[in-house]
Amino acid sequence: MTALPSLPPSLSRFRDFARVDVEDQSLSSEAFCGKYMARNEPVIIKGLLEEWRAWKEWRSAPPQQEQLDRSGSSAHGRELDASIAFDHLRKNFGMSKVCVAQCNNKDFSDQKRVEMTLEEYIRCWQDGMAEGLYLKDWHLPKEYKSYKAYEVADHFADDWMNLYADETSTDDFRFCYMGPKGTWTPLHRDVYCSYSWSSNVVGFKYWILFPEKYSRMLIDENGNCVYDVTDSKYTAAKSFAERFPRFQTALSHCRVAFQSPGETIFVPSGWYHQVYNVTDAISINHNWFNGWSLPRVWNHIKDELKLARQTLEGFTFDSFSSLVVTGSESKSSSVPKIDNEAVQNLMTANTGIGCEKFVSLLCLAAKHKIRCIESQSEVWKVQSAKKAHVVLVSIFEEMIEGWSAVISKESMEKVVDSLVKIRNHALRKK
Repeated sequence: MTALPSLPPSLSRFRDFARVDVEDQSLSSEAFCGKYMARNEPVIIKGLLEEWRAWKEWRSAPPQQEQLDRSGSSAHGRELDASIAFDHLRKNFGMSKVCVAQCNNKDFSDQKRVEMTLEEYIRCWQDGMAEGLYLKDWHLPKEYKSYKAYEVADHFADDWMNLYADETSTDDFRFCYMGPKGTWTPLHRDVYCSYSWSSNVVGFKYWILFPEKYSRMLIDENGNCVYDVTDSKYTAAKSFAERFPRFQTALSHCRVAFQSPGETIFVPSGWYHQVYNVTDAISINHNWFNGWSLPRVWNHIKDELKLARQTLEGFTFDSFSSLVVTGSESKSSSVPKIDNEAVQNLMTANTGIGCEKFVSLLCLAAKHKIRCIESQSEVWKVQSAKKAHVVLVSIFEEMIEGWSAVISKESMEKVVDSLVKIRNHALRKK
């Protein structure tokens, strides 16, 4: 049996993560919403995977042989040596094209990626050639809809990002990750400043998370993030201290925890995190947001819009100044106006979403929340929907006031129409 490795010495004192078990009824969907989602606090949840097809078929041993306690050991006190059912994965998904990160090959703020089939990846792994190769962001649920590898827990069902992806047949945010021991993901914040949940089907991980209020301490003046918080040589360099002068303060407040097979971690909105596979591992991951995290997402969208404008304004001003200095025929006294389409294109390239798409997503969510209230579902779900409407009204009003030059006339009409429908619905319910 393979023993769990220890945490890096610099992080061992920060192991202070909340854990709950859905089987003891201590974390209903309503309780999760109030204790963790609304407060934007992380938690590790046990007991959500046992009925998953992935749990039953992607593992080399029957689940009943691996009853875990919170330390990551079996019920008999033995450390587990879970392995992956490669033959099953190869047979069912072998021809899929997958994106594989080379964890030992840094590429700017991320890791260099290559494409191969799952069959090729598994062959590398079994031949001992997959060291540092980490399969990431595989859209398995979308590619194999009929397979139904898992069911989303009710705790995470209020998911606007994947609701929009399904309605518009665009890329979703449901992923499979798979990698050998030692593979990892650099420090990052999730797309759109969203929540994420990640369930371990096979293997162990450890997570390093930074509370949202310390995020700016992890970013340099150019917007670049710390790459690897566990690399003491990297973080001890003088140049690092100059770029990230408050990093040690952020590090002193990080949260660290092991995640065992069968456990699901909830990562709050805006929390930077770094993840390691301490054994061979497979996980299912979703990015998502809803009304509870929408204020943070909205601020993120506005920040990215501002950054895209500033980037293009700086580029245009430098180009304009160069023309004047070099005596070019173009000597207009005014700086060229920034084209909004160029701003939107840059914003989309940087973040994966532009303002038009964001408006469409929110309008769809507003419509969905009205249906939720009218269906008279559980009281707490209705209350959550009403809270979402309050936030949406505030955002739509801000868009009407300040986004006339940002989005198209058609999108602005959608905003106005959604705002009117929310207000009329609220009046009818009084």
